[in-house]
Amino acid sequence: MRYTYIDAGESAQLFNGVIYPTHNYDLPLLGIHLLSLGKKKILVLLDFQPLFRDEAYRAKYFLAAYLDLVDRAESVTWGAKLDSI
Repeated sequence: MRYTYIDAGESAQLFNGVIYPTHNYDLPLLGIHLLSLGKKKILVLLDFQPLFRDEAYRAKYFLAAYLDLVDRAESVTWGAKLDSI
């Protein structure tokens, strides 16, 4: 995990976190972003960063499935698939 926090006082605050799965799992990175613009404007963003750019890889991952994917993920311990991850 990586977290970043920037505090510009009451005008703006930013919290950014990225969750990196263990290198032997075929899972995208999960980004969490919280941006506060004053006391009443708050933006919350969640995003996935795919490991690969091809359409088939991106199509198999979507927000509703992320936690299910983590629960069902199988460790890749050897071979070409581990090298590509």
